[in-house]
Amino acid sequence: MAPVCGKDGLTYDNACLMRCNGARRHSRGECPAEGCPCPANIDPVCGADGTTYDNECLMRCKGVSLQSRGECPCACPMNIDPVCDNDGVTNDNECLMTCKGVHLQSRGECPKVCACNLNLDPVCGNDGVTYDNQCVMECAGVSQRSRGQCPKTDCRCPKIMDPVCGSDGLIYDNPCLMRCNGARRSHLCLNLS
Repeated sequence: MAPVCGKDGLTYDNACLMRCNGARRHSRGECPAEGCPCPANIDPVCGADGTTYDNECLMRCKGVSLQSRGECPCACPMNIDPVCDNDGVTNDNECLMTCKGVHLQSRGECPKVCACNLNLDPVCGNDGVTYDNQCVMECAGVSQRSRGQCPKTDCRCPKIMDPVCGSDGLIYDNPCLMRCNGARRSHLCLNLS
C-alpha cells in the first residue's frame, strides 16, 4: 500500500483510507507540502510529532501523520522548578505553564501580594522581627509572638532566667532586659511561666 494525495489536499496512507474519508484521488504519492489547498476551518488535531494543528490538512502539509483528533495532551515532566506566569500564578514547571497557554513572567514563585493597610500597629513576629501591623506579618508567613515592638537583643544583660512582666505587656527573661527595652515592672502579663 502506498500513500495517495486526495482532492481535499490531504495525504492518506493508502487509497482505502482516502475513500473511507470520502475523498477522491488527486494523485499518487504524498500531496505537495507547499501551497497546500487547506481550508481555514478550526478542527484541532494532534500530530504524531506532539504538535496541535488547526486542522488535518495543515498537519498533513507538514508531512506529519495523525495521532488523534482534538488538541494534543500535555506531557510534562513531574519536576518542581517553579515559574510565575503572566496571570500571577505559580506553576510547578515551565512545561505545565505553557500547557495552560500562559506566558512566563519570572522564574521562581510569584511574589505574594498582600493588600495591607498602612496603619502603624507594631507586632512582634516569632522570627524576632517587628512588623508594622498584623497583616504585614501574616503576609510574610510569620505568626505573632506579642503585640508591640520586639524586645531588643543587643542589651548587655546577664543570661539568667528570672522572668518579669514589663509595662508594655511583654514578658522579659530578666529585669535587665526589661529596663533595656524601656519598660518598667508591671502586673499586666497574664501568664508568667
